[in-house]
Amino acid sequence: MLLLAAVLSCCTSLRRVNTERGQEHVRQGRIYLKQDLPDSALAEFGLALEDDPNLVDAHVSMGHIYYRVWRDFLLAHRSYQSAARLDPNHYRAHYGLALMKHLLGRVADAVGVYLKALALQPDSFEANQHVAAAFLQLGRVSEAVTYGQRAIKLRENHQGTWANLAAAYNLAGHYERAVDAYRRAAEFGEPADPILQGLAYAHMMLGHHEHAIVVLRDLTRRNPNALTCQRLGYCHFKFQQFDDALSSYRAALSIDSDAIEALNGVAISLMAMQLDSEEHDDSTSRDEALRLWRRSVQIRGNQPLIHALIARYAPESKTGVPLRLRKGQQEPVSPEGERHHE
Repeated sequence: MLLLAAVLSCCTSLRRVNTERGQEHVRQGRIYLKQDLPDSALAEFGLALEDDPNLVDAHVSMGHIYYRVWRDFLLAHRSYQSAARLDPNHYRAHYGLALMKHLLGRVADAVGVYLKALALQPDSFEANQHVAAAFLQLGRVSEAVTYGQRAIKLRENHQGTWANLAAAYNLAGHYERAVDAYRRAAEFGEPADPILQGLAYAHMMLGHHEHAIVVLRDLTRRNPNALTCQRLGYCHFKFQQFDDALSSYRAALSIDSDAIEALNGVAISLMAMQLDSEEHDDSTSRDEALRLWRRSVQIRGNQPLIHALIARYAPESKTGVPLRLRKGQQEPVSPEGERHHE
């Protein structure tokens, strides 16, 4: 019995010495991090875990280096996961684990761990911000708004948080709030293209097409793409600026020849211009419009309004007589289709 007690006492002493030595490695590793020597810091944290595998701070610090320096999300995930298992009440371990799941595309899993982190530290800006973004990705708009608003209260000068909140407002149909939030986002730095796209979309949904045109023109100068040109064409069409609408839709097709909204938009603009002209029987415009509509339904068949327009204006109508556009007959069809998408 005395021998057994002596052995146990020796093991306990050895474990305590190793833990102390491991903590010293952690302290040295943090010094290296402050000196911007991440490889040396990582080596120290590895030595710490050799001395004591249960040192939570060593696991968390390794996760930090794998994430911030190496950009290896899998290794960071393993380190944060080990830390979270060792200490279920460690905020930094759970937040880091949630963030790695998020970055690895495991968004639904990330949400659960973000919420665990927030249970430990409810006033964390970063956790509120990122769980709001995750909810937005999952289409859970109400939760995205709730946590986005909490993040804004914690830090009002963060552009990305305002932009995500604005996007959530757009999805929720709160377009006036979305406009306000996008404008707040623009106060904190040069707005990125997604912010301007979202702002233009909100203006469009509110019927503020003149404001949308200003934003979309800026976007086309900065980074022209098919979506921007299509939306600009739609706004011009709403103002019956058919020449400008046609030009914008053709610009969209020059970027993406299969852009359905642009195909439909060019066709409808041509027919509208024919209606406004003295030459109501412009078979060239009608033929081009029909060709574009037919191409559009070949790409996406489920477009009943476009099918109806083809049937209405095709020369091979049931009467055998080519149909003509007359004043007042212009279809109230959105060139962007039956539904807008942000």
